[in-house]
Amino acid sequence: MQRLPITAILSLLTLLLVSSCTSFKATDFPGEEIDLDGDEISEDTVWTLDDEVYHVRRIGDTARFVISSVEWDEEAGTHALSSHHAVLSELGDTRFLSVKENDHYVILRLLVGNDDRTLMLANLDSEALEESIESGELKATQDEDGILFQGTKEELDAFLSAEAAPPFDYSVVGVLRLLSGEIQ
Repeated sequence: MQRLPITAILSLLTLLLVSSCTSFKATDFPGEEIDLDGDEISEDTVWTLDDEVYHVRRIGDTARFVISSVEWDEEAGTHALSSHHAVLSELGDTRFLSVKENDHYVILRLLVGNDDRTLMLANLDSEALEESIESGELKATQDEDGILFQGTKEELDAFLSAEAAPPFDYSVVGVLRLLSGEIQ
């Protein structure tokens, strides 16, 4: 299995946070942090998603990152810095990028593109999640900000690793490309 760069995942997750229709959030990230070798990824990398540029800083030798971008603030008439913490994790053979937004993680599936310099992020299928909520299979609430999981970390892992887990929506995939930095 191809190794998935953590920095790439974090950047892509932040991008998806901005562009996704319905996000799946939980108080914990799924699975376990990926054990990274300190030489696998540069401490600082720069990624692009569509027309946005993201600076990703690795926190020590962990699978945790700070993803930052500069955005135009119409009200203030100036640029504003936007930063999010993120975690790269895996549950079985599935890798996730979980981006911290307030008190919750937005959970995204992380996939490697055609090369190690391209990553893709996908959300869980929102229609399948809504059906799981209605049937009582998923302990979650839904509002205009997305779907919020209402269980423990163990229940989150069980839900996402179950054979009947909702599929991911690959019709709208964020594609992240590495501009600078190294990934091995």
